[in-house]
Amino acid sequence: MRKDWLTDSMRKTVAVYVNYRHNMSHKNEDVLLSLKDEPFVLLPNHKSWKDIILEGMLLKDVLGRNANYIMKSSLPGKKFLEYLGGVWVSRGKDIRKLNNGERAKAIEDARERGRLVYQEIIPNLISNKEIIVCHPEGTRNNGE
Repeated sequence: MRKDWLTDSMRKTVAVYVNYRHNMSHKNEDVLLSLKDEPFVLLPNHKSWKDIILEGMLLKDVLGRNANYIMKSSLPGKKFLEYLGGVWVSRGKDIRKLNNGERAKAIEDARERGRLVYQEIIPNLISNKEIIVCHPEGTRNNGE
């Protein structure tokens, strides 16, 4: 589960770098503000891991709220990312890369994790009026 104190500390640290290196702007703030106290799912495009940091900064700055992120299970540092609001899911294409001996167990684990995420975690986040961010297209380049 997300640790807001850690998320806020990371955001403040990164903000110094981002504000120094980038001129960050955004559009449609009125749309975000209309959702200030509501649960919602954000489905942005995603080209780099930096996008996630910038989205988090934007949501915190505009709405005063941290977000939860649907993420692939193959990311390194999965446990740490959970503390920042990550909710991991297993993807079929990651399971297909496994050899036959590992695949059956991975499929069983993915089904159980899917049940937990889609029947418990996400409904709980929505009932607590949380923000959920999912990048359905994934990363389409090397992040440069």
